[in-house]
Amino acid sequence: MAFGGQHVIIERHGVPLVALVSFADLDILEQDRTTSPSPHGALAIVGAWEEVGDDAIDAFIEDIYEQRLTAPG
Repeated sequence: MAFGGQHVIIERHGVPLVALVSFADLDILEQDRTTSPSPHGALAIVGAWEEVGDDAIDAFIEDIYEQRLTAPG
């Protein structure tokens, strides 16, 4: 699946949840995470939600969808 530099994104209801990457790419991501004094881009959000429970994240996502339905335009 994550073969030859390809990435596979697993979504739930159109929301990306998981990315399958090659071990080489994982190694690069882990190196950047441990050596970067101030991560940027996607690395800045890695681990940002670790302390937030699944129920809170689900409620947050539901709230976003509710606001989309009621927002004008």
